[in-house]
Amino acid sequence: MPRIAIGDLSVDVEVPERFRCDFSTSGSLLAESEATDESFELSAITVQGGSAVDIVRARAAESGATLLENRDDFVSCFSAPAEWLAGTAEHVLVATVNAGPLADFAQLLSSVAPAHDPFGDGAPLAIVDLRPSHDTYFAHHRSAALTTAEQLDAYWTALVSRPPADDDALEDSLRTAAVAFGDLLCARGFTWAFGRDGFGTSLGVVALRGMADVWVVPDDFIGKRWERRELHFVSEALASSSARLEKMRSDWKRSLS
Repeated sequence: MPRIAIGDLSVDVEVPERFRCDFSTSGSLLAESEATDESFELSAITVQGGSAVDIVRARAAESGATLLENRDDFVSCFSAPAEWLAGTAEHVLVATVNAGPLADFAQLLSSVAPAHDPFGDGAPLAIVDLRPSHDTYFAHHRSAALTTAEQLDAYWTALVSRPPADDDALEDSLRTAAVAFGDLLCARGFTWAFGRDGFGTSLGVVALRGMADVWVVPDDFIGKRWERRELHFVSEALASSSARLEKMRSDWKRSLS
């Protein structure tokens, strides 16, 4: 059974081959079968100051739902016709069925089992290495035509000038730009990783890991530029990041001498 990264949790889930799987930058699994017109989304919510198992049990009681599994460390139910919930010690898993027979999804979701929480304690910033399931996200959004700052600037200018009318196509284009920007940062000393900070969990790039942990979330960076319809920012942003890293590296070396 494949192990998939869902939010800040590793989950074992058997997804049939007819589904094409993608991942949002926050870690949600997005699965869709064009051949059978089925789709669902699986995400994880971290619970602090309480038990996710108790939360799901309470939700089931409120909605009159039957617990499909009821163990000390794992409970699950359909809290609504198209919403499946599961609780572990610290996470609530939420599956939303967007299209397709519910009976088939009930069988699919019965294969879900949590593996481990990689972040451990509640540090303000926690960073872990990417997992194999993240490869799908990059395979879908990485473009061989966007490997230089000039190419990304041209792509971005065209996107701002003629954005797709379809919201999903626009979101896909923004993610492609974010991955390209992250890759350009990686060519300048950063590395792709998965992290949790005060704003939640997301894919990002990190530099000076274990020393200063410079953390950048390309999806957020690109999203803010889209809100302002900002143009010609790529080269300056890359140069600024490189200069900042070099200064921090020099300061760190000086502190050790």
